[in-house]
Amino acid sequence: MLAGCAPTASLLFGTPYLPDPTGAIVCLEALAMSSEEFYGLLCQWRAAGYLDRIAGLVIGRHYRPRRSPAGRDAFDRAVLAALAGRRIPVLVDVDFGHTVPRPTLPLGVTCELDAGAARLTLLSPAVREWRGCAAGRPACVPFRGP
Repeated sequence: MLAGCAPTASLLFGTPYLPDPTGAIVCLEALAMSSEEFYGLLCQWRAAGYLDRIAGLVIGRHYRPRRSPAGRDAFDRAVLAALAGRRIPVLVDVDFGHTVPRPTLPLGVTCELDAGAARLTLLSPAVREWRGCAAGRPACVPFRGP
């Protein structure tokens, strides 16, 4: 699973910091964008070949979307148009990102996307081992509350 804010992640194109999406379920969300702006971002992802290498796409519920003359379902149509016939599973309007509730999407875990059942399932743990802080280390101060 790879997840992020679409406008921010788009700034990583052409850098060594954008992860390889091959076989990944990519989860994107947008902040204060119109459907036309979001379509433009997805077209950038398509032109870069990113959408050809992913196994699925999950679109988060839009936080403070800008009004679009195209109407309320314009984001769904923007996603379909940007995919341009690619046959990958897609979920839209999923609660993550800048919206409430704000579930954490763990990067790099193995997951399965079943668009027909509207389900994204984590198949591996988000944390494999937690060692915590070693006793006596000054960087590990227990929180005692206010």
